Amino acid sequence: MGVGFYFSVAMLPVMSIITIIFILKRKIKNEETRIYKYILITILLMTSLEIISALLFKNYFNTYMYDLIAKLVLISYITINYLFCLYFMKVCNISKKSLKVLKIMSIIILLITFVAKTVYIKNNEMVVPQGIPVIMTFYYAVVLGTYQLILAIKNRKVIATKKFAPFYSFLLLGLINGMLIVVFPASFMVGYIWCLTIIIMNFTIENPDIKVLNELYKNKTIMEQTYDDKANFLFEAAQEIKNPL
Repeated sequence: MGVGFYFSVAMLPVMSIITIIFILKRKIKNEETRIYKYILITILLMTSLEIISALLFKNYFNTYMYDLIAKLVLISYITINYLFCLYFMKVCNISKKSLKVLKIMSIIILLITFVAKTVYIKNNEMVVPQGIPVIMTFYYAVVLGTYQLILAIKNRKVIATKKFAPFYSFLLLGLINGMLIVVFPASFMVGYIWCLTIIIMNFTIENPDIKVLNELYKNKTIMEQTYDDKANFLFEAAQEIKNPL
């Protein structure tokens, strides 16, 4: 089993806790939180599938079960890339037409990935998938990554820099992992990198807690009441001056 397997095992409980806290937390429902919730669920599924795939590798390699799980891992990669890109497109207020193009393209890629044949080459303690699904998943991620980089550059003066922090983090971690793979081929850790990126993303979502909003509303009500009381007092004082006893 590669290094990525142990990182996936370590990240699964962490992502589970983050997902549970985020879902149970009282919050304002908006586009950002809705997409982020789907991202968290997809990350959990992806991490779980990676672990299952690694466990099946030893005794069930080249079986229908292994092929199915491996395809689902690729599909989860495509889905997380789609949701990640969708999030930044929403943040940048991209047109609905472009969102529709992204959705159609993603569905086509998903269908081809599921139907097309994938070949698995066993190399010591790791497996190297090859075929159309792998190639399409790779280029799909490259295209979306390039598009997000363009969005980040074009909107750098309009959108807060922290919004793109997860994307920059993913690029940096991916670059580091790419260099590690050259030296240690078994150090493929895309799932782990996604988990770290999504954790960083959790701190960039502008979603005030409902309790905070309630407190602000309460303070606003008190201020308005104080203003009304002051206005009534001044009105009564003015009346007393005009009509003294």
